Amino acid sequence: MGAARPNELRGRALVLKASRQSTLVTTMGGRYESRSMTLDVEVPGLPPFQTSGVFRVPRGIVEAIPGASLEVSVDPNNPSSLEVLGPGGFSGPWLQYGPPNAY
Repeated sequence: MGAARPNELRGRALVLKASRQSTLVTTMGGRYESRSMTLDVEVPGLPPFQTSGVFRVPRGIVEAIPGASLEVSVDPNNPSSLEVLGPGGFSGPWLQYGPPNAY
């Protein structure tokens, strides 16, 4: 996650609904929550759309609660296939260790 995918489009998603429960997942050294959500997605070059599903959310740096705005990466050939990114569109290797400064 976080690596550029061919033809990916970056945009924003508004969380309309989110499950209170999540599953903690570690993938390729990255720490995520797997959470059921309904998102209202806006990506330049595509019409706005809503999608529901289970999405991986970078753990500890993104709040996936109703009303939150998330940065996303969308496959233009399959817009419902999207990834939630960290702040600034980054989901880099420091996710293995958590935020740089715990508060």
